[in-house]
Amino acid sequence: QTAKAVAELLKRKYESQGTKIVYSKGTNVSDFKNKYDIVKCRETNDLHHARDAYFNIVVGNVYDTKFSGTWFKSGKDYGQYRNYDRTKIFDAEIAGAWNGEKTIAKVKATAEKCSMKVTHYAYTGKGEFYNETVYGKDEGAQLPRKEGKAGKPSPYADVSKYGGFKSPSTAYFAVVQSLGKKDELIKTIVAIPVIIDYKSKNDSDAVIKYLRDVKGLKEPKLLIGKIKTKTLLEVNGTPVWIAGVQPGSLLVHNAVQLILILQIPIFALFTLPSAVLSSAA
Repeated sequence: QTAKAVAELLKRKYESQGTKIVYSKGTNVSDFKNKYDIVKCRETNDLHHARDAYFNIVVGNVYDTKFSGTWFKSGKDYGQYRNYDRTKIFDAEIAGAWNGEKTIAKVKATAEKCSMKVTHYAYTGKGEFYNETVYGKDEGAQLPRKEGKAGKPSPYADVSKYGGFKSPSTAYFAVVQSLGKKDELIKTIVAIPVIIDYKSKNDSDAVIKYLRDVKGLKEPKLLIGKIKTKTLLEVNGTPVWIAGVQPGSLLVHNAVQLILILQIPIFALFTLPSAVLSSAA
């Protein structure tokens, strides 16, 4: 249903400009890749998404060119059904869409390129506030079991006595300036929990209070108030996506795609099979 909705939106926006929306079935693309021994490995990198999109364009164009227009009309006009083995669609030339070995060579050469750009959607976390398990005072609790209301704090608000919740869900990150042990200026990236983001809608100081009272930062000041999850950053010259947080560290995902190149040693090209060497001896 989502694909149909997107296709309808594209149709409304671009049809007046002469654009045609062509549907491409995944089974047809799978048959195409099997026919030409095109292998996909999801674990290596993220480039397979771009390659799949490209194969859908190629296959979709072939099917649309072959079966649109007069192909169906001719069968209808003669009042009879036409059987067609779609596994053989790439065996013959299709004007404007497919030219046998010449086309598949070009398709494979294009798919083997590694010049695609990979992006991630940067977002603000929503949903549950934290792991609902209540932890004891010595188990690393970060958020109180109950906070009470303004002017009437709950007796369970003291995490050091009554424990509370930990592993708060992250809404976003912030770059914070604060004072160190010797009152030196330090800058840190801090994960701001979903519950604090929620509170900040009614309390403009909620984030500062969290940094001061929960994270223990001295005179915290927001330098960059919001860095969304999966924002592209650079660490020591290496691009990364900021992804999460764990005790004592931030989690990042490498934004550099792994590219593996098969290299055959030169001497292997000149090595004779053992049977040949035996007969020569």
